[in-house]
Amino acid sequence: MEIRFQPALLQEVIDSFAEKTEREGDPTYFNEFHEFADPIYEKFSLDDRDPEFKRLYQHLFAKWGFADILRDAFDDFPVLRDKTGIVLVRGVLKEDQEGVDVLRKWGVVEEKLARQLEEGEKKGVGIKLIPRRFYDPACTRYLRHELTHISDML
Repeated sequence: MEIRFQPALLQEVIDSFAEKTEREGDPTYFNEFHEFADPIYEKFSLDDRDPEFKRLYQHLFAKWGFADILRDAFDDFPVLRDKTGIVLVRGVLKEDQEGVDVLRKWGVVEEKLARQLEEGEKKGVGIKLIPRRFYDPACTRYLRHELTHISDML
C-alpha cells in the first residue's frame, strides 16, 4: 500500500508544528527545521529552492513520525490495508471538511497505476485532514474511527 501526501499539507504540518512547539518552550523542532532550511536559502537560487524544500518537508515529515501515523492506523485494519492499493492524503482548512472515503475518481493518480490497482482488485482511499490533526493526541483515535467506516464499506 502506497501513501501519498499533498506537498502543501506536508509543509503546513511541519511549519505549524515547529512554530507551535517553539511557542510552548521547546525549540528543538524549530531549530532542526532551520538547520536544514537556512542552507537552502544560502545555496540555491529562488527558482531552484522549491524542489529542495519539497525534499526537506518530506524528510522531516517522515523523521518526525507524521507519516507513521497513517501507516500505523491502517495496521489496525489488516484486511483494509491489504485491499488498499493507494492512499491519497490532502489538507483541508476546517474540521467539517475532514473525512475518509473510497476513491471513486482517480484524478491525480496516474492512469496506469489506476488500471493496475483495479485489475488487482485494490481500492484507493482518500483522506482529508486539517494539518494540526497530525499532532493532535486524538489523531489515532480519529483515524481508527474513520477507517472502521471504510473497512465496513469494503
